[in-house]
Formats: sequence, structure tokens, C-alpha cells
Amino acid sequence: MEKILITGASGNLGLWVVSNLAREGYSVTAASHSNISAVTPTVNVKYTLLDVCDENAVSALLEDNFDHIIHLAAFNNISDLQYAEKSLNVNVGGTLNILDSIAKKQLKTNIIYISTFHVYGKYTGIVTEQTKTNPLNMYALTHLHAEDYIGLYAKTHNIKFKIFRLTNSYGCPADRQSTQWNLVLNDFCRSAIERGEIRINSNPHTLRDFIWMGDVCAILTKSINNQKLINQTFNLSSGKAFTLLQIAQYVQQAFFNTFNKPLVIITNSHQHKKTQSLKVNNMKLLKEIDHVMSNKFVPEAMKIFTLLTGENK
Repeated sequence: MEKILITGASGNLGLWVVSNLAREGYSVTAASHSNISAVTPTVNVKYTLLDVCDENAVSALLEDNFDHIIHLAAFNNISDLQYAEKSLNVNVGGTLNILDSIAKKQLKTNIIYISTFHVYGKYTGIVTEQTKTNPLNMYALTHLHAEDYIGLYAKTHNIKFKIFRLTNSYGCPADRQSTQWNLVLNDFCRSAIERGEIRINSNPHTLRDFIWMGDVCAILTKSINNQKLINQTFNLSSGKAFTLLQIAQYVQQAFFNTFNKPLVIITNSHQHKKTQSLKVNNMKLLKEIDHVMSNKFVPEAMKIFTLLTGENK
């Protein structure tokens, strides 16, 4: 049974990845800054508290000699007054701590790093892995620095890696106490329950690439032992852009399916400018991994409604 360490396991995507790999039969260590054992499966999963900024704690954990590390830990709370410092410490410093420990212990651990397509700083046109990087905020910049350090350690210490530049992932949170209710699908669903409407204050025609977390998990599972992907960077996207209005309409459909009543969508009449197309190309990845992307907005929205109303009963 291969051993996998997942950092950032308490995140919205992290919880999905932990559950998926445990079901696949891997021996999973779920590392997080908070206790998540109450909301994730216990079979094949060991839970541990970890601050990736703590070099000694990272070093001690890696004594377990994992076959693979899926590195999801990142600081992305842009409203935090110390965002610049914390994102640098976690996203760059935390990654360096992991790389240093692997190098010093001469481990054979493979690292799968979940970066972001925001490193391109591009929201229109076609984005491929050859698109020039141009980060426009600290979140993107620190992820790009982390990518660069991984590439450097691959050259200097023969560390094997796979980097995935993820677009906007969506899926029902594993727990009502999730901190990710600001994500588009989650926010629209919560607004539908709490206000009986969805209000889009920004441009409803804004285009974004959305990928279902189930697809992300499946691709990560297929990539773990795929030798063709080693020391490469891939866009992890659905390859299809959706407008905010389309997402709201999916939630509207899910609301009717769940409660058998209509849901009002309100848009700002001054924010209806058409936007240019966006395509985050994923063909480099899909040439190496056999996978068909899914559209799960409606069923995931229905699950979110069940989560929200079930907890309120």
C-alpha cells in the first residue's frame, strides 16, 4: 500500500482528495493546521496537525518516508491584513520546508504541487502551458515562486515533481463549517437558501473555467504513478469557460429540482458588458491521461442545499 501525504487537507479540495485516495486504497496521511477527523473517512487515513511553516514539524513528519506528497497547503485569504506576509510564508516558505526535508533526508518522495492558473495573469484568450507567466497578485506570485523552487530542487537534488495549474474547482463542501462559502457555486447556493434569490453584482457575463472536484481527484489519482508526467507542468482545467449567469442558472435549476419552487436571479443592469472568450487549454494533460470532464453543477448544488438545510433542521 503506497503512502501519500496530503498537505492542506482541511481545505475544500483537500477534503475531497483525502476521501478519494482513501477509497482508492492508498495509505493517506491528512496533514492540516486544524482537526478534520470528524468530517473525513477514517479507513486508510491518519490525521495529523501540521504547520508547513514549521521546519522542524515538517522534517519530523517526513521521517515517515512517504511515496508521494500532494502539496495543497496554501494561504489564499486576500482579505487578511497580513496577506502578503502570510502568503509568502505559507506558499513559498512551506514549500521550501518540504523540499529541504526531502533533499536533506535523500528521500525518493515524489511531489505533486497544486499551483494556480492565475500565474498567467490572463483572463481572456487561450491559455496554454507556453503562455508567458505574468502574476498580478501575491497569491499568483507566491505560487509561481513555489513552482520555481520545485524546478530548482529537481535540478539540484533530483526531486521528481508534477505541477498542476488549477482553475476554479467546485463541489459540495464536506462540512457545514467550511470556510469556502465565498466560492461562486457555494455562495450562490447559500444566497438561494438564506435570501431566496441570487444577486450578481458584478458582470454576469464574466467568463471563468470551472472544473468539478471529482474530476480533479480522478486526474490526481491517475497521475500519481504516471511516469510520463514527471517533471512537467500542466493546466488542470475543464477546458470550458462558464459565465457567472450560467452558474446561477444551474443553481436555479437545482433549487427547483430540490424544493419545487422558482428562484429569482437578479443582475446589475449596469454590468452587462459582453466579455472576451477564455479557454484554459488542457490538451497537454489529456494527451497523457485518459479522462472525460464532467458538468456536475446541478447535482453538486443539490448536495449543497441538502447540507445547508439538513444542518438547519
